[in-house]
Amino acid sequence: MNETEKLTNKARDWLLTILRFAVTLERNDRAAVLAMARELDRPGVGEAEAKFAFFTRTSFEFCNAIADKSDPNRIAVLRRNLARIDDHRLKNALEGAIEKLKATPAGFSVCAAACCWQQDKEATTGA
Repeated sequence: MNETEKLTNKARDWLLTILRFAVTLERNDRAAVLAMARELDRPGVGEAEAKFAFFTRTSFEFCNAIADKSDPNRIAVLRRNLARIDDHRLKNALEGAIEKLKATPAGFSVCAAACCWQQDKEATTGA
């Protein structure tokens, strides 16, 4: 695998990590996004020597837009960052996760969703 393929795979992994954050909105998932971004900005370079910060800057901007529904620039930031994604399946998954965030009532958690799904399943199957 050449260096370009490695970078492409790492960038895809970074986007998948952003997707995970968009689904969970958990602090540790956001921290994972930022850690991967820093690694992408500094491939094989010491911390003090790195000047490239695209992935770190984009991660902060993208994660803030995902998490902060009250930001007036949110939609523009999300559209700009989604437009940069070439992988259509990944772009669609991110768009879907972000759309779910808009439709999810405040205080509604993944655990609550799983509980509702299980109750609905039991009601329809008689289990």
